Amino acid sequence: EPDNSDSRRLHAVCDALAAAGFEAVASTNIRLDVWTKLLGNLSFNPIAALTGYLMNQICADEGVLEVIRAMIAEGMAVSEHYGVRVRMTPDQRIDLARQLGAAKISMLQDLEQRRPLELAAVVGAVIELAQRAGIDVPTIRRVHALTLARARALGLAQPDCGSRATH
Repeated sequence: EPDNSDSRRLHAVCDALAAAGFEAVASTNIRLDVWTKLLGNLSFNPIAALTGYLMNQICADEGVLEVIRAMIAEGMAVSEHYGVRVRMTPDQRIDLARQLGAAKISMLQDLEQRRPLELAAVVGAVIELAQRAGIDVPTIRRVHALTLARARALGLAQPDCGSRATH
């Protein structure tokens, strides 16, 4: 619920999703849950698309982890501006990712299957929120630009994939 309440409506939605075969967990702080998930997607997804690494390979490469840490920290600054304080450090978020082992990240799967990359929704949206707030996110911008270039080179960029986020 928008007010973080534990309502009947919330449980009805979860029950409906479960009945349809989805795993659904009732959240009483959906914004925190969304930002926690987004911080991982924002950083790990484009890095996987650029490197071709599985999650365990990303987590084993200290040079790549420096970039991931910077992206998570920049994303956390944006989330905090909008009233969501993620209660973990970048290294704790990386530890969560380590639990996935040799998982192939969705953006890498999309790239390999030649499907459009969800850069606008995953990375561009955070850049746009940062712009509106006057927050500098240089690492996120650079990784976005590189991933967008790769998507364009492969013909996988969605039409509005970088229109607002790169200006």
